[in-house]
Amino acid sequence: MRSLNTSEAIMARVHGLCLDSPLIGVVDLDVLDPSTFDSTAYVMALQTSLTSLLLTTPALQEVLVPDKTATIGATDDQLRAATVELRDETDDLLANLLTINFDLVGEVPVHVVVTHPSSALVRVYLVVGHAFTDGHSLFTTLALLLAGVSDDVSSTVPARTPWVPRPQPYDLPSDVTWWDEVTGMAAYSLLVLKQKLLGHQWKPKTDTNETIANALLRGPESYPQFAYSATVSASVVARLRTACRDRGLTLSSLFNAVLIATAMERFEPPSVTAQTMINLRRHHVPTAGLGGYLADSDLATLHAANYNDDALLSPTTLWAMAHDAKWILSPRTIKRAVGRSFFLRHFESIRHVPAAEIATGDIMATSFMTSNLGANPYFAASYPHGLGVRAYRFYYGAMVPFFAFSTCKDLHVTLTCRTAWLSMADAEAWLASFVTTLTSLVDEA
Repeated sequence: MRSLNTSEAIMARVHGLCLDSPLIGVVDLDVLDPSTFDSTAYVMALQTSLTSLLLTTPALQEVLVPDKTATIGATDDQLRAATVELRDETDDLLANLLTINFDLVGEVPVHVVVTHPSSALVRVYLVVGHAFTDGHSLFTTLALLLAGVSDDVSSTVPARTPWVPRPQPYDLPSDVTWWDEVTGMAAYSLLVLKQKLLGHQWKPKTDTNETIANALLRGPESYPQFAYSATVSASVVARLRTACRDRGLTLSSLFNAVLIATAMERFEPPSVTAQTMINLRRHHVPTAGLGGYLADSDLATLHAANYNDDALLSPTTLWAMAHDAKWILSPRTIKRAVGRSFFLRHFESIRHVPAAEIATGDIMATSFMTSNLGANPYFAASYPHGLGVRAYRFYYGAMVPFFAFSTCKDLHVTLTCRTAWLSMADAEAWLASFVTTLTSLVDEA
């Protein structure tokens, strides 16, 4: 047994309030020979792979103790209870998966759904509780799950590997010096100053804070979650990546600018602040979840109040906005001890926030984004049962509009949100505007 670190405690608390959703990784697989593919047999093989992966991967074996203050290894029965389910690909399937609220004490928060939309396509959904994992580990787990499928129907489940605690990313290490403490505190003070100057980050809402808080605390289904996705071709992304490199920018900075501009063009008031999350992994620990991170928080912000609305979506303005993104703390300067010192204080400052403030999203960033751009390290070109990877996507039902970016052959953009913060029509239009605007930049790249 080990106590929850600060980040995990926050995640577990939000989960207990039913205000989050699971993380969902989706991979589309081409069926290379539809005439010989058997979806039922594949689901059975995937079930064996899932059970084997859980039994042999300590990082996936965690559940909470009854008072939810610590983690402990799950029992063999709990590990074997995780299932792979064959379902029809319906319009409301993703929305239903986003409503899953795992019992973090009584079950391992892992579930797999397989659909077979056409003879040439198989789709695998990996649904995992966010308290125990993250976007990076979600895809490494999914890749291991697919790789563990065997063509041998007689394959057996291996013996269990004993559970051991994961590394602790947000606890201060023994090598923190007074200089690390001072630097970390200075970075934290800068974050507080930014919040004082800008106030709560603006976000579109469909109701008042009080109405949303009361409704969500009575039942999150009052404002259901939804998700949309879109695709940008690999050729467009390659040209944008080159253009960013030539300008000394990252793709994340460009995505920030385009998201902010399209939000400002669509919503009122005409002042939007967006933030992006950068994950700095301490070392590669497959399926290590939150325990594999050196630092994980909102590091960049761009305040776009002074741009000319008439030319907001012009290439010149968008590239200027991308250049103007202000970093709270440059990732290049974050060292291990300094990063931990800073982020521990950042998380502790919101660990005991009143539930109503969590419910209204006032402690969270506007248009929260992640850049999951490391596509190729996750998946192999082909897998057993004659399957090849076509695309993959990432969904998370955060309290505010949540954009995720994942790349395989193309760039797959997803937007997940609750109807409390954004209507479904507005979200669909915003995502379409983002893709159209991003693509239009290629001509000026």
